[in-house]
Amino acid sequence: MLYLRGWVSTFDDLDILIDERDYERVETVMNRLGKRVIVPPNPLYETRHFLNYRIGDVKCDIMAGLSIIHQGKPHYFPYDENKYDLVKYQGRLYRLGTSDDWCEYYRLMNRNDKGKLIKNHRKERS
Repeated sequence: MLYLRGWVSTFDDLDILIDERDYERVETVMNRLGKRVIVPPNPLYETRHFLNYRIGDVKCDIMAGLSIIHQGKPHYFPYDENKYDLVKYQGRLYRLGTSDDWCEYYRLMNRNDKGKLIKNHRKERS
């Protein structure tokens, strides 16, 4: 999301949020595209469905029913198909999670560096 917006020059992985109803269908497609990687559960999350894949050199995290634990309390973020930003990258439009949503996710994950980066770029646009 940060890379496609031009806010960072590299990325480590793709975080893809999907509707829980699409989980099995996405899993089938991803099994054809990449190699599934089993990762141990992270106590910071109670995401209902999580898949991790490697496609070439790119790591893809697929999440359905994102839930972030912050100060012992779960914060659930269901996929909302009506809540996204359209971002143009290399001549193509992409639907990305809103910068407001990702600012909140990063805050709950204590990833203050990423949240600050988003806030700084939003200020520049104002």
